[in-house]
Amino acid sequence: MNFKLQYGEDFDENYLKRIMEIDEIVYAEDGYVGELKNMVARYLVDPRQFVCIEDTESGRLAGYINFIPCTKALYEDIRYQSEHIRDDDIRPQELEPLKQTGNDLFIISIALHPDFKDTDAIKDLSNGWIDYLNRLETSGYPITSITATAVSPDGRKALHRMQFEQERILREDGNIVYVCEEQNLQKLKKKELRLHGQLRK
Repeated sequence: MNFKLQYGEDFDENYLKRIMEIDEIVYAEDGYVGELKNMVARYLVDPRQFVCIEDTESGRLAGYINFIPCTKALYEDIRYQSEHIRDDDIRPQELEPLKQTGNDLFIISIALHPDFKDTDAIKDLSNGWIDYLNRLETSGYPITSITATAVSPDGRKALHRMQFEQERILREDGNIVYVCEEQNLQKLKKKELRLHGQLRK
């Protein structure tokens, strides 16, 4: 099975319907399925927030990573203040286009369609995302930090594997905030990953 990567700037908002189809399968049990209109509103701030992976033979979307550039206020709320997960409630005005003075990113979602669990989709998606981050930096958009909130054991394993460290546990929902910065971020960019974990935030 062969895969190809697709990036947010290479498609339009209609493509997001395919991403939502995966959300409806992966996150239905946890209650974290978002709304298409909210995803579209965030996408329009800066489309460079998606790395997706497709099966070249069938054309099916196998998985995606959605990471958003945060304003200072959103970054501080996610990392230090909010006691519940910030997710589909994030408004477009809490984002800002990628900038050349440094960017604090938040991984809003990582999802893999169950049909592709035992394929190379996971590895290709994570490697493609890291390559994309490096490409952004080379283009003049440095990454300062990356935060994420894990809602499942698989998510915690994936973030640990990608050099994230646990920051705090949210009191309202028990989910865990993670951060990747400084030396750990440099290791991530070099693909110095820890022990294998499943990619599902």
